[in-house]
Amino acid sequence: MFRFTSFIKFHSFKCNGYVRNFQSTSRNILTTNPIFEPVDLIQSKFQLKTKYSKEEIRLLNDAVKEHGKSWELISEHCFFSTRTPRSLLIKWNDLNKSFKDKEIYTKEWTEEEDNILLEKIIEFGVGDWSKISEYLHTKDRKQICKRYIRLSAKSSQKGEWTIEEDHHLFDLVAKFGKQWITFSQMLDRPCYNISYRYFLLTNSSWTHDANIKLRNAILNHGENWFEISKLFPNRKLNNIKLHYKKHPKLNPLINVGKWKAFEIERFEIAVNRFGKIWKKVAKYVETRTPLQCYTHWNYLTKKSYNIKSY
Repeated sequence: MFRFTSFIKFHSFKCNGYVRNFQSTSRNILTTNPIFEPVDLIQSKFQLKTKYSKEEIRLLNDAVKEHGKSWELISEHCFFSTRTPRSLLIKWNDLNKSFKDKEIYTKEWTEEEDNILLEKIIEFGVGDWSKISEYLHTKDRKQICKRYIRLSAKSSQKGEWTIEEDHHLFDLVAKFGKQWITFSQMLDRPCYNISYRYFLLTNSSWTHDANIKLRNAILNHGENWFEISKLFPNRKLNNIKLHYKKHPKLNPLINVGKWKAFEIERFEIAVNRFGKIWKKVAKYVETRTPLQCYTHWNYLTKKSYNIKSY
């Protein structure tokens, strides 16, 4: 017992010595090394600012006009070291990334600029924004495109779509793809209105007649989606496939409702042979989809668990 107590005291004194040594060493480092001075720590925290305010952006533009791109000078004398030279450089490049030799950056549009935009659209056509931007020195391609969309929305007609317009829209998409901005000039409607109309037409709810038509198409063509899509020109192929997958009763070769005895027998053989690979299980059963096989297996599993727990 005496030896054990001595052993504990020895190691406690030894640990206390390590702690005192560490405290004295760290105290010497803090007093001798200027890196750890409190003023520098506070200053570095003060520089950890992210978003520039409007006043800072205006100050940065004025400072560059007066001093050029002397970032250290601007940081020290204009921003009083609240922004690092690297931060100022990054912000300046971000503000002027769309303008190579231009020093003016404006978001507001004047009446003269609107007139130039409309004139150049007539001359070069809709979509050639890089060419039009050569005549608008304070705007980039993205700004010009957005401005055209806003101007076209003001002058375009707004009302219910006619059947002729729907057919014209599908013809344009089939020929040129989804070029909504170009179509807005042809259909005299805003581009966002055209894209939304196309989305509604291609994702509309399935009627009873449409389901019968799809079922007959599968009966005649199988799962030849290229031929089936021809019968539904106003629907996307993915929309047809997804609807078919969610509604197995549309497949004339698939049974729905209660499982029959021969289906259960083939299902048990397939599960023992393939496990939970439901595509292979469904292919072996022949009259059920992979989703139906999984649902049936889930039902049997819960049923057996309830019987055991009871």
